[in-house]
Amino acid sequence: MFDDWKVTVVRIRAGDGGIDQYDEPVPGEDERVALPDALFAPTPTDLPIEAGTDATVTSPTLYWPDQWPDIKSGDRLEVDGAEWRVDGRPARWPLGLSVSLIGAHRKETS
Repeated sequence: MFDDWKVTVVRIRAGDGGIDQYDEPVPGEDERVALPDALFAPTPTDLPIEAGTDATVTSPTLYWPDQWPDIKSGDRLEVDGAEWRVDGRPARWPLGLSVSLIGAHRKETS
């Protein structure tokens, strides 16, 4: 029923880059993994994020009915070619997974 509304999603997660001199993990190269298509729910845009900036902030949500893909709070997701950050922890529900996203987009100048 909602298949026409689904969008392509790619998870971008930093790989293991080892340990630094302080025994802290170091992020490695990004690993890209295709995820199942999801429903994309846009939200109103907040303008501006702070005085003196021209960025807009958008916080949509992705839904995976009857699916629970591997997504963590530190991941980035590419949704139909646009990159977003996962905002908070993904919500696991009996009927599927929902993930809040956040993205700041600068106004293009020409």
